[in-house]
Amino acid sequence: MTFYKVGKRIQKEKGFIWDETRILSNFATFCLLECYNQTYLIEQKEHFMDIQWTQLPQIKTLQVYGPTSQSTDGIVYDSKDVQNQFAFFCIIGEETDGHLYIDEAIQNGATTIVGSDKVTLEKYVPLHANISFVLVRDSREALAFTAIEFYHHASDKLFKVGVTGTNGKTTVATFVRNLFNLLGLPCGMLGTNGIFTSK
Repeated sequence: MTFYKVGKRIQKEKGFIWDETRILSNFATFCLLECYNQTYLIEQKEHFMDIQWTQLPQIKTLQVYGPTSQSTDGIVYDSKDVQNQFAFFCIIGEETDGHLYIDEAIQNGATTIVGSDKVTLEKYVPLHANISFVLVRDSREALAFTAIEFYHHASDKLFKVGVTGTNGKTTVATFVRNLFNLLGLPCGMLGTNGIFTSK
C-alpha cells in the first residue's frame, strides 16, 4: 500500500499511519485528492465518524456508560444489520423492543448501544467495558439526530419539492420525478405509493 502526506507528518510503522498522534487508518484503501494545492488523504469508506456521545447536538443524553467516544462506521436499528464498529439503536416498537436484541448486536460487532431502558443497559455495562452504552430519553429521536450528524446534514444538500392538494398529488409528484430524471438530475420520491429512488 502507498502512504501519502497528510498535514505536517505521516509515518509508516506496523501498518499504521498517523499525523503525530492521530491514527488515520490500519491497512485501508485510500484515494488521493488535490485541493487548493494541498494533498489530502481520504479513506474510501462510505461513512465514518468519531462520535463523541456526550457532545452530539440535540440529543438528550442522560448518561454514557463506558467510553464516551467511539469510531463508528454505521448506525442501525436492526440487530441483523449490525457490523463491526456500528452503533445499534434500541427502538421500542408495537411488536418488539430493540433492547431484547442487544446480545445479537454485540455479537455482530456493535461498539455502541443506544437505548432508553436504564435497567437493561446497566446489566450489560460490567460485561462489556469497551462498548459505549448511551442512555437517552427517546431512542427513535436519538437515531434521527445522530443520522443527521453522521451523514453530514445530507438533507440540507437536497433540492426538495413538496406537492399539496386534494387530488392528483401522486400524479404530479411522479411527473416531477420522471421529468428531473429525464433531464439528468437524479430524483427520488416519497409518497403514499412508497419510496422511490432515481433508478
